[in-house]
Amino acid sequence: MNKKILFFAAMIMTETALIASATYYSKSFLALPSPYQVGTPEAHNAFDLLRWNNDECHFSFEAAAIGTASTHANELACYFSPNNKSQMLVAGDSAAQSSYRDINAWQLGIEQSRFASTVEWCPRYTSSGLGLQGRLKLFGIHGKKVWLGALTSVQHVTTNMRMRETSINQTITTNTTETPTNVCAAFNQTAWNYGKICGRQTKTGFADITLQLGCELLKSEDVHLNGYLAAVIPTGNKPCACYLFEPILGNGHHWGGLLGLFGDFCLIGEPPHGLYFLISSNGCYYFQNKQTRSFDLIGKPWSRYMNVYVDQTAAHSNTIAPGINSFTQCVTIKPHYAINNLFSFTAIIDNFSFEFGYYLHARQQEEACLASTWPTNIALVGTSENGTTSKARTIACNYLGTPSTPTADSDIANNTYARITTNDLDLNSAAIPGFIENSIFGAAAYEFSGNKHLNYLTIGGSYHFGATNCFVKRWDIWAKLGITI
Repeated sequence: MNKKILFFAAMIMTETALIASATYYSKSFLALPSPYQVGTPEAHNAFDLLRWNNDECHFSFEAAAIGTASTHANELACYFSPNNKSQMLVAGDSAAQSSYRDINAWQLGIEQSRFASTVEWCPRYTSSGLGLQGRLKLFGIHGKKVWLGALTSVQHVTTNMRMRETSINQTITTNTTETPTNVCAAFNQTAWNYGKICGRQTKTGFADITLQLGCELLKSEDVHLNGYLAAVIPTGNKPCACYLFEPILGNGHHWGGLLGLFGDFCLIGEPPHGLYFLISSNGCYYFQNKQTRSFDLIGKPWSRYMNVYVDQTAAHSNTIAPGINSFTQCVTIKPHYAINNLFSFTAIIDNFSFEFGYYLHARQQEEACLASTWPTNIALVGTSENGTTSKARTIACNYLGTPSTPTADSDIANNTYARITTNDLDLNSAAIPGFIENSIFGAAAYEFSGNKHLNYLTIGGSYHFGATNCFVKRWDIWAKLGITI
């Protein structure tokens, strides 16, 4: 028995050692793994153990109320920011702060040359919803169940960048054009079709539906093991890139296929009471689809917000356009693989059960590629404007780290139209990096042994954490009610 416990403890220690550390910034898109999916703590807890191992159980169903709230807002802010900080300085060319600014105010459409302000972000993610899952015995083979399962959830997701601006120097001009006079207004201007930041964004609806076909692989008095195949049917939404940190339901509207197993091992005691070790593991492949995403230029964080000429005709007439409208395109997104591993110990004492465990979710980096032909006449507006273009300019600096030295720019000096080509695009800035998410969870359940159909009531919670900022660290809480027939 001690060897058994040591073996399972070694498995958990091996999983927790697989933690990748990285910090990302200047990313245009982020979506959480959808809650209440096959193998997650809130879906697994109680449902995979209580009553389902009983031969008299032909149908099992549960409803779960779920709530989620993010933590570590500073890390989320760094993920989206151009400078890996939660605060940035926006200043015009004539401002005293221009030499160490993070953003050139002119690039955001603010035409006051002496403008200066600081902007701070404190992003927050919350969701609430109802999870539903059922499992039906189809028939038996040599005393082992063959079953059909279904799982889904209705979610209300809220995201909010919570941007706060502090003015340092804001000069009111007599400009007659409808241009923004502060950063908050700039990120919500009508000229921008994408990449806006405007308070709270919400989305309500069904997340993905998962259908399972499974069977008992191993069945004895103290060991049960089930295997299954599953299909993920997308019912959520695709990103439209209108807003930074937009709410997403499900897994980005990707179809998926799963292969998994779950089981329990009685370590101490005599079933149904005692101490159990539970495992759940599955691997999922998500198929590609087309989505709208924003992206930067290679080596130029936040260059998607830089001003551009859409073609040479616009350059000749000095018609300047916001770059976010050009650097947002239809792209093909390939999510590839994701895995979910869960290990837990459950103690069943009379009508009560107590579970404590560890959950790991790992996802491969998304691959993004253009889904249509890139319009090759786009060019960044040069410091001199009036039709000049440049590849040397950045969101903060006019040329190679200096606030204003247009004559040092060879594109301007040679009157070259510096077209942006596909080789200049950083499509990785539009993709979610690969990551390993760790979670610890605990739950308590009460089983209604005197009621034939009302099975259990359980409450629980989990905390998701890791060593990278490309996912949302958060709390989950849930309360579930289950029935069996």
